[in-house]
Amino acid sequence: MRSEGNLSAWQTIEMVVTVKAYPAISNKYGESVCVAGVRTDGAAMELVRLFPVGFRDLAPGAQFKKYQRVKLRVKKGITDRRPETWHPDLGSLELGPIIDTAKGWRERWNLVSDLAGQYTTCEIRERAAKIGQNSTSLALIKPADVSGVTVTPNPDFDPATAAAAEAAAMPDLFQNEKQVLRAAPFRVQYDYRCEFRACNGHSQSLIDWEVGVAGLRWRDGKAGTVREQLKIKFYDEMCSSERDVHFFIGNQHQNPGSFMVIGVFWPPRNSRPESVLF
Repeated sequence: MRSEGNLSAWQTIEMVVTVKAYPAISNKYGESVCVAGVRTDGAAMELVRLFPVGFRDLAPGAQFKKYQRVKLRVKKGITDRRPETWHPDLGSLELGPIIDTAKGWRERWNLVSDLAGQYTTCEIRERAAKIGQNSTSLALIKPADVSGVTVTPNPDFDPATAAAAEAAAMPDLFQNEKQVLRAAPFRVQYDYRCEFRACNGHSQSLIDWEVGVAGLRWRDGKAGTVREQLKIKFYDEMCSSERDVHFFIGNQHQNPGSFMVIGVFWPPRNSRPESVLF
């Protein structure tokens, strides 16, 4: 972990965004997004989290993409003690180039190679149970196998949450208004074993932005029901034997022992350059 002196002061970091969760609603933060990625301005790559991020409040030119390089000011928050979490100054946000895969996966592998498989899910869950918020809260784990995915209706968007979403979409002091946040209609949950030898298996929800957007935009049709299409995309394709799948996992601030899959890294199998192999 990097030592930065007074962590309560603002500092400027550079990172590549690898995870953007579907927006959540809370009475404290309103509509907010958990963003995670790889910090790139130090001696070694490390995972970091930005929270809260009012992503839909950003100007269109500031709404970053996955695998986009960004630069911004951050500081440690008061209530969230997770070591990877930083409170962002979104007004300082500068966008850089996107790391795409048009010429292969080398650049993305170079970004995450030292982090991939550094921990297992069993290891960081055990640490969180013992230490709480001060334990490792982000990791890029390698599943030993992914046995399946379950797609179910999302039960979490109740009337109270809907009312909070309506309030979050109201015009602000500058009369800026946005569309009311619609709930992700389906929950996608992975069943897998991590590489810990005694792993008995994990069942974790995938909270990636793309799941919510797909559930809202896709329609039943020739490709099957939306639930079937979600299974095809997030399991049959992303977790196929032709992919070297890894999961970005992260825990909840208020419940540090509870981890979710917050993003998927799914390069083609055998795409990892020899220069970054273990």
